[in-house]
Amino acid sequence: MEQQQEYYNETIIPAEPPDKHPGRIEGLIAILCATLSLMFFPPIFGITGIVLGKKSHKEGSVNLGLISIVLSVIFMIMGIIIGIFDSKFGIFDNLIR
Repeated sequence: MEQQQEYYNETIIPAEPPDKHPGRIEGLIAILCATLSLMFFPPIFGITGIVLGKKSHKEGSVNLGLISIVLSVIFMIMGIIIGIFDSKFGIFDNLIR
């Protein structure tokens, strides 16, 4: 009686291919949040953009991360200033009517 040998391959197949551009999605979402912080809830979208930019920078998309952090800070400050002037002087009141 012959004994059959079982052969198997120990090749490990990754579940997902490695990402070609790590941190790119977070960086693009951070730039979107930075842009939104100009007019809508500047502290919330600005801080979200900073956090996502930091995550993008840490994951490997260094330039995009830095750009999104800088834009988030600048646009958040501009959004707060625009909000203060609008509440004081009513700059955008004619746009609503």
